[in-house]
This record gives sequence, C-alpha cells and structure tokens, in this order.
Amino acid sequence: MNQGTYLFSQLISLISSTSFKTCVSRYKGDYKTKHFNCWRQYLCMVFGQLTHRESLSDTILCLKANSNKLYHIGIGEAIVKSTLSTANENRDWRIFSDFAWVLIKEAQQLYADEKDLEISIDNPVFAIDASTIDMCLSLFQWANFRSTKAGIKLHVQLCRRLGFDQRRIRLFFAAVWLSANGSIELYNAYLIAFAKNNQNNWEIHPVLLQSNL
Repeated sequence: MNQGTYLFSQLISLISSTSFKTCVSRYKGDYKTKHFNCWRQYLCMVFGQLTHRESLSDTILCLKANSNKLYHIGIGEAIVKSTLSTANENRDWRIFSDFAWVLIKEAQQLYADEKDLEISIDNPVFAIDASTIDMCLSLFQWANFRSTKAGIKLHVQLCRRLGFDQRRIRLFFAAVWLSANGSIELYNAYLIAFAKNNQNNWEIHPVLLQSNL
C-alpha cells in the first residue's frame, strides 16, 4: 500500500495557490460556485496535460479510472465531462493566462543564475519551440489543419540569461511553419537552442546576424 505522496501532488505543491486565488478573485472566477471551483478545474486540466490525454473525454475517463486517488491529489470527487466542458467554456480565460505569467516569472527567478549548459558561453541563449495543439474540426472550422482535424501552433521564444525578459509567445494556424511567419527575433551574436525532432532534445546553433529577422 502506498504510504507516500503522489507525484502529482508533489508537483502541484510547487505552485502557489495564493497567487492562483489572486487571479481568480481578479476576474470573479468562483462567483456563485459551490463545488467545482477554478482550482479544481485547473487541476483537472493539468492532470490531463501531464498524463498526455488527447481530449476532455480522455481526461475524464482517466480521472474516473483513478477515482480512489482524486482526493489525495486535491481534485476531490470524480466529475463528469459536461461539468469540465462548461467550466472551460464559461470561465474567464484571463484567469489562467495571468497565472501562466506568474509561473513564467517564477521560472525567471529559478533560471536567472542557471549555468547548466554543456558548453561555456557568454552569449545570451534563446530557447525556441513550436508546438501543435490539436483541436476538434467540427467546433473550430476556422483552424482547419488536415482533412479530419483542426489545430493551432504555439511558437515560443525565451531567453534564459536575460531572465525571460526577452520572450515572445504567438499563436498561428497549425499549417504555418516556424521559419516562415516572422515570429522570431534574432540578434547579432546570439546563440539559439532549437527543439530537435520534438523530443525535448536541444541543439545549440550559433547565429551571427547583422539585422533582425
């Protein structure tokens, strides 16, 4: 019998619930809410993301399969798909957007003096990634990607040594390639780390430019 703390709970314990409540209060996210508040909604979505669920239905099925553990990881009792779907549709998205920036600022502080690169360099180092987010074609026809699915692409550019102050996060249609949309700004003598084969393995590429792209 497991006597320790679940890994999910350990990860969530690193998140400031006070900061999250501040974001919720700012947009009155829990107004007239009795049971399924914004925090539980957030935990369900984080659970789905960390367990690589592909849809809300998949997330709910996985939660139900682990219903005896939900109380211990902070979610409480199992929920139905319509409850989570309604919360995602009706609650103010700015709650989670603001909280995302809170987490980014925390990461900024953690990485401010980080020196874990395999090579010794003095240049600013950018991390660049493009992630495709699959969507339901029947609901998001404007985001047509393939014959059977819709999608958008999230392009992220972060600078580790400048405390993430140099950052760009943009959304594009999934069919748009990273190098073709002008979403990246590169400067003279910067070093760029690109995601390799979408496997979280990084390559360091020296970039010497005379002007911005």
